[in-house]
Amino acid sequence: MAKTPWGDADTLFGRRLRPGPGVPREVVEADQRERLMAALVVLADDRGYPALRVEDLIALAGVSRGAFYEQFRGSDDLLLAAVEEIAALALRDAEAAYARGGAPETRLRAAIEGLAAFATAQPAAARLWLVTAYGAGPATVKVAERGIAGIRTLIAQATPELPPELTAGLAGSLRRALAVRLRHGREDELPDLGRPFATWIAGYQPPPEQLRRPRGQAGGTGVHFTPHDQAERILLGVCEAVYEKGYAAATLADVAARAATSIRTFYAHYESKEEAFVDAVDLAQVQSDAAARAASRRAADWPHAVRNGLSAVCGYYATEPALAEAVLVEVHAAGAQALRRHDESVDSLARLLEPGYELAPDTPPIWSEAISGAIDSLLYDAVRAGGGAKLRAIAPTATYLALSPFIGPAAACTIANDSGQPRRRRQSD
Repeated sequence: MAKTPWGDADTLFGRRLRPGPGVPREVVEADQRERLMAALVVLADDRGYPALRVEDLIALAGVSRGAFYEQFRGSDDLLLAAVEEIAALALRDAEAAYARGGAPETRLRAAIEGLAAFATAQPAAARLWLVTAYGAGPATVKVAERGIAGIRTLIAQATPELPPELTAGLAGSLRRALAVRLRHGREDELPDLGRPFATWIAGYQPPPEQLRRPRGQAGGTGVHFTPHDQAERILLGVCEAVYEKGYAAATLADVAARAATSIRTFYAHYESKEEAFVDAVDLAQVQSDAAARAASRRAADWPHAVRNGLSAVCGYYATEPALAEAVLVEVHAAGAQALRRHDESVDSLARLLEPGYELAPDTPPIWSEAISGAIDSLLYDAVRAGGGAKLRAIAPTATYLALSPFIGPAAACTIANDSGQPRRRRQSD
């Protein structure tokens, strides 16, 4: 069975302690707590967290039901404790590596390699922190993000002049790179992340001027998605239900009510909530991609095309809060197929950067993944912070992140702050 930070899973039942003379109660409780967290890591990795029952956890851990509820209110409470402990263990390794000294880039590389080493040695635990937690509700995300905040602190120490919003994007990109590889069982790639990510992060310089927030409507262009048939009303109903309740809590009755239809009609179009949600993600991503392409084609050159495209994506999601919540946040709770669709959306951001390699041919290919991951992280954070104006406000930061490695900080800053959007005649793809 899988390894955990608290021992191999197949040893959990056999090494349990029992209260008695010479065994302090707090020692027994600490042992029970560790075995329950280990059981959670193994079973969540094997079955998926939503399928877990308390009965399964206590059976594997060798803990009574009464002892479980003396320490935890339920499996969600146990998940919070396990994620917090795993993040602390991973961050401890990264901080220890960073503290060994050297040039900032060297220390940053060591810290990333420390994180990668932990994830490689403990992939099930790392998945619980960097993948499962992000689909388990706001409380668990908040705990998981504390560990990411620790990574952000290390990046800020290595690049003290960068503004906080850039540092946040860089830390989010690293989290995503780790999470994607863990999600797809590609742990063998983790040790190779240290050098290219450290070089990428350390290469950023602060913008020569402050990045200005764009002017205009706080909510985007004012064009909202209008469904044209029952199927599209259902898709919008799914997004609205998820926006209000979260993916896990939204029921088919909620979807039907918001779509002004019946559950019977829902089943005439879709077999499940998950299937409808995946189609809703597809719809939003097609529309946001179309907005980005149209805006990019109106630009005079590639750097302005990047700026226009990213501004269009931010504006689209600012205008469509329900779709933004579904595509950028709740997608992490909706299963493997929805996450694959989200990966494709992030890949489309990476493709927007491809012409930059003609300007800077020595740029490592992995940097496009890193940059698109940083932009995705900024979008995610903006939606969680309220969307709307916050989404539009990140466009200059996203533009600077995207362009600076290819054209340098001065030119990237100028374009990020340029609201004129130079135009040319439309060209076909």
